[in-house]
Amino acid sequence: MKSLNVAVLSLLLFAGAAANGRPTAGDPAAPVKTETGKDSVTAKADVLPSFRGGPERLAEYLRVNLRYPKEEVAAGTEGRVVVRMIISKTGEVREPEIVQSLSPACDAEVIRIVRAMPRWKPGKSGGQPVNVYFTLPVTFRLPK
Repeated sequence: MKSLNVAVLSLLLFAGAAANGRPTAGDPAAPVKTETGKDSVTAKADVLPSFRGGPERLAEYLRVNLRYPKEEVAAGTEGRVVVRMIISKTGEVREPEIVQSLSPACDAEVIRIVRAMPRWKPGKSGGQPVNVYFTLPVTFRLPK
């Protein structure tokens, strides 16, 4: 149901993930680096990762690809899902996880579209590409 309004509340980094004990880029209380596997992941970078084409293209990608789950439309479910992911040194989206859930079906849909995203422009520190945590809120809103 692509015609339903699906809005991105903010394409900026969302500080709400910090409440779950997770580092968030731009959060001054977040640890600078954590380990995931062999690669370190930073919550801060000199240049943050960005969706190719900018926020407008990210909003378009979400609008075109996000499908409101039929059972949630029928139930009248509205609200926000917040997903945290790693944008790798190569711009690949890795390890998406839900940090604020709406419903299992909406959460699964957000994970699906995040995994299908094209490569981003990677974040940089000291002029070098780095793995960076990125948190994205996605809103499900039924048309009025």
